[in-house]
Amino acid sequence: MSAGGAVSGDPVMPAPAPAPPVAVTITDAVKASSTPAPLPVPTPMPAPVPGPAPVLAPESVPTVVPMPAPAPLPTTAPVPATAPVLAAAVPSPQPAAAAGSFMAPPTGWDAMLGSQHETTAQQEENDLDRALWIIKNFNPITIAQELLVTALVAIVLAAMWKHRQRVIFMVTGDDRIHGSLSDLIWWGCCRCCGTCSHEWTRALTCFPCCPQGIRGANLVKLVAANAGVATHTVELSSIVVGDLPFSGRGDFYLTVDCAQNPPMTTSLAEQKPAKAVHFPEVITLRVRDSALENPVRIRVHELQIVGSTLLCEVHFSTMSIVSWARDTKNPIKRFAMTPADRSWEVVTPPWIAVEFTFPRQDIRELDVMHNSGSTVRYATWTTGPDGKMYSDLPLAEFKHQHHLVDISGNVIDEPSELDLSRVACMRTCVWHTVRAITAISILGIFALAFLRAFYGSCFMQFYTLAQAFDGALDHDLGYRIEAPISTAQQDYVATYCEKHFEGKGIKAGLTPCRPTPERVDSYCAKVPDGQKQPHAFRRFSERYLGDDLEIMACPADSCSKFRWARQWDLLLLWGSLSLLCFTVFFLRPCLHRLIDLFKMLLIRMRNDRKIFANEQASGSSTGRRR
Repeated sequence: MSAGGAVSGDPVMPAPAPAPPVAVTITDAVKASSTPAPLPVPTPMPAPVPGPAPVLAPESVPTVVPMPAPAPLPTTAPVPATAPVLAAAVPSPQPAAAAGSFMAPPTGWDAMLGSQHETTAQQEENDLDRALWIIKNFNPITIAQELLVTALVAIVLAAMWKHRQRVIFMVTGDDRIHGSLSDLIWWGCCRCCGTCSHEWTRALTCFPCCPQGIRGANLVKLVAANAGVATHTVELSSIVVGDLPFSGRGDFYLTVDCAQNPPMTTSLAEQKPAKAVHFPEVITLRVRDSALENPVRIRVHELQIVGSTLLCEVHFSTMSIVSWARDTKNPIKRFAMTPADRSWEVVTPPWIAVEFTFPRQDIRELDVMHNSGSTVRYATWTTGPDGKMYSDLPLAEFKHQHHLVDISGNVIDEPSELDLSRVACMRTCVWHTVRAITAISILGIFALAFLRAFYGSCFMQFYTLAQAFDGALDHDLGYRIEAPISTAQQDYVATYCEKHFEGKGIKAGLTPCRPTPERVDSYCAKVPDGQKQPHAFRRFSERYLGDDLEIMACPADSCSKFRWARQWDLLLLWGSLSLLCFTVFFLRPCLHRLIDLFKMLLIRMRNDRKIFANEQASGSSTGRRR
């Protein structure tokens, strides 16, 4: 025997080489289980040799020769769905259940159908719970109360809308709101929220060479009136009403409702026959050539001892009124009116005759007058050298010629117009000064905020480029990022550095996620070749506008200006706010107080002059008596 325990002279069979892992299909596994394995063939023992009993080693145990294994299938080849592959046939470090095996969880349509079944079951359970909650909390009394309250609110709102004039009168003391959408457009857009009157345009149309239709007119208002935003001036004259539903003679008057303006009333035609009633008034209307304007309503009333009776009325469209005013060939129109009392038997319908014209009856031509408040125009009723029947006087001279008196005719003392103009000029200067300082402060705050945001947006993009190109992601990616990089990669770098290094107090330069100011300035001065130049407010435009507008490119000195703005922004902000508060709460009250003191000084000086004049007058009268 050898030292290994094998009998000398026995043939030693070499150990078989380990077979590679073999993937066995289900068909092969079934065949292997149904076919009995071959019995092992015993090795013939040698003849006994005298001596000690041989000791058999473990290697001498009879060995079963394995069957030749089929050729291994390539692991990368796709396996048909009709022949799933068993993952383990020979010991190997493969997972117990790979994707596609019959031990793996269901995928594809099975998983989808399973999830649909689960969703349907969960939805049915939720519907059942909802139905049980409704049944449990169903209270017919509460539902009836809610319906009743809703109905009452709807009825009250409908009644308030039907009688809205009375509601407005009860709340405001007036039966209408003096404003409309056209007024808002005219005041907000054409007059710049009431800050501009455009009266200076009258200086461009005051020349004799200008056409009569626009001579002396406000050009902006004229254009807005033709667009239906501003008002036209239309005169109603030669007013006659006839065939009124009234017997005998009566006291009649007209009321005219125009837009949101207060109603106008004519004088009383006393004891006039109902067949034809004349009114001497010239009624001036301010109407818009727009379909949005409320119609003009003319009513005929008969005055009684208590109250009055509405006899008839007629409605005119404002667009029709402007069109009739342009008709110079036939300016007088006669319209049928609607009787208020339908039970009245009328032989013929009541009517009204009106002449529609643009301003022609006013001899002072007030519609084209540039009124700054310092001139008084009055009618002279005689044609002057310039062919006009009016005269203009300065306000101070007009007051000097026409003294102020009370109802008894006694002269009333009043301040000098020169003193009033001084005080008014001072208040105007204070108003403009405060307004200018306030506007400068507010604009400065907005400009500072915009510049801070502009340079801050540029700086953050250059800062992110410095992080990316200096190797912020080298540890994770294993290589250095090169230009160009997309905006998504820039956002990822910024998020990565913020997540791993924010709040740790790492100094600049110790890590690529904390670049030094010099490195950021180098990328501000010149971005790497091929990299797109950053644009301000990129994230805002991409998030809310859908695309990078690229309208404000970041300049090369964005980083230095951002550091300067970050250093002084709080000081400038607090300075602007302090200036605004100082102007509104201190400067303006102090200036108005000084103006009041100056006004009191003028009053005292005027009183002293009057006392001195009275003393002189009394002294002179005493001397005459002596």
